[in-house]
Amino acid sequence: MGDEVKGRFVLLWPRRMKGGALYFWLADDSGKMRARYGGDVTPQNGTVVEVTGRVVDVWGSLWVEVGRMAAVTEQVDRERFVPKGRFDIAEAEEQFKRIVKSVPGVLGRLLCSFFEDRSFWEAFRRAPAAKSVHQAYEGGLLFHTLGVARLCRAACAIYPRLRRDLLVTAALLHDVGKVWEYKLFPRLDKTSAGRLVGHVVLGAQEVSRRAREVGIPADTRLLLEHLILSHHGRKEWGSPVEPAIAEAELLHYADMVDSRVAIYFESGGSGWRYNDALGRYIMVGEDK
Repeated sequence: MGDEVKGRFVLLWPRRMKGGALYFWLADDSGKMRARYGGDVTPQNGTVVEVTGRVVDVWGSLWVEVGRMAAVTEQVDRERFVPKGRFDIAEAEEQFKRIVKSVPGVLGRLLCSFFEDRSFWEAFRRAPAAKSVHQAYEGGLLFHTLGVARLCRAACAIYPRLRRDLLVTAALLHDVGKVWEYKLFPRLDKTSAGRLVGHVVLGAQEVSRRAREVGIPADTRLLLEHLILSHHGRKEWGSPVEPAIAEAELLHYADMVDSRVAIYFESGGSGWRYNDALGRYIMVGEDK
């Protein structure tokens, strides 16, 4: 806290408050932070700005108090401002592909129809897992999906009655709709398809289409579609249907566990921080 901030960032989601201050986010390839500014400049969402300020504590969270800000007018490399995950993407890809190859039979062929499709794989491995709450960076979807799949595989060792191949397949495919829900350029945001349909339905539609192409039996396809459509757990959380089989219940909680743990690991600073997504103070960082 108190550290100087100076550099170029993408300004996201600006909002002028009643008191006159401008509230927004500043983002670059290392992540993003909330910021506020008392001046008259109001750049549009997605503008690259030159900023000078300092880190302050606002309501238990780290913000940038901006002293000076100006829009950058010359051409800039947008790749510099795409948030990137702090993990070994090559290792994550290797682990992911090992899990894909562990699924036999027709479900394995379905997975290959997705993840051996070069154009789909390239989009999937770069996509974010969310817009802001968890793993909201390039590669976030890969990292999140790997975490969910590993949790589901571990659960199958504890509960051997679970249909392992069905559950692992659904875990690997549960968020494929995010490939079409989000875009990284010119800023991390939702696409029109993401806003109008959403990743749960987009993913279920694509899984259903490819499942028919590879010849998955109708009863298995129906169960797989149910797992995709119910993985948010509740209708008010965005699932068209709620879990009705054990595998769907477990997938929902694996998805929630991975995203919730990521919130703790990705929160900036250390000590107590208020988290909007959780609606409470949480203790984060190495020095708890």
